Amino acid sequence: MLLTLTLTLAALQDPPPPPPDPAQEREAAALDAYDAFSRENRPAPGATPEQVAERAKGLRARLAAFAEQWTGTAASYRALLDAAGLDLHLLNLPDDGLKLLSGIYDALKARTEPLPQRARLSAGLVGLQYAEELLRLERYGDAEPVLEELAAAGGPEKARARAALRRLPLLRSLAIGQPLPAFTGTDLDGQEARLADFAGKVLLLDFWATWCGPCRVEMPHLVAAYQQFHEQGFEILGVSLDQADSADAVRAFATDNHMPWRQIYDGGYHDAALARQYLVQVIPASILVDRKGVIRHRNLRGAALAQAVGELLAEP
Repeated sequence: MLLTLTLTLAALQDPPPPPPDPAQEREAAALDAYDAFSRENRPAPGATPEQVAERAKGLRARLAAFAEQWTGTAASYRALLDAAGLDLHLLNLPDDGLKLLSGIYDALKARTEPLPQRARLSAGLVGLQYAEELLRLERYGDAEPVLEELAAAGGPEKARARAALRRLPLLRSLAIGQPLPAFTGTDLDGQEARLADFAGKVLLLDFWATWCGPCRVEMPHLVAAYQQFHEQGFEILGVSLDQADSADAVRAFATDNHMPWRQIYDGGYHDAALARQYLVQVIPASILVDRKGVIRHRNLRGAALAQAVGELLAEP
């Protein structure tokens, strides 16, 4: 009787836990290591742009070494994603960054084991990031099949991929080398501003706002280029993305910062009409147009603006 009861109780007890999965343990260890790596490599506050750029080179090498050490894990793909971001946005190595994104996207599509939820990573997310970088670099022919694949896959990225595909015709019309589509807007004095007003001029269409810190940083470069080249045929048309009822603030900022050029302002904030027309989602943003009305440059920063304006003015 006692033996039977003992056996019955033993049968009712929870079964022993399964042995740990080595692959899952390695994934968890890799993510722990990457969290520690990220904490150790946080940017120092107050670093100058030159210091940030120099630091990016060393960080890029350390990210590659981490990815090699933990190859095949979700953490290794996160490290490579960060490396791609450095290539694309700090190190001016767009081809290297795109190659990394493409490789990660292919690897995640081919992966059969589920990714740890903690990694916050999926093939669809990486594919969308890859496609968006291709669009940003105006490589529309390369972006289109990636977006079509994402739209057909049916994942959570489907809606964003379809929206990007719908934008493609307009994006192509705004590519470098295309004529700038005509616009109209109302400036701070209530006067209509049209593209035709600037015929025969080198024109910078500058999207900015008084609340935008990076815009304030760039403004002295615009002022310097305007002062240097205005008499030779260079014009700037500002497009303010300030909020409603900010006309006085925009006017005061322009006066205080020696910005004599016209400013289009409709109070639409991020939904300003010209921002929608030219698909501007992040500021500062700019489009530089030659005397023939053709888009020649986008989003020039610092001294690169004056150099480009001088070159365009020198063209016959």
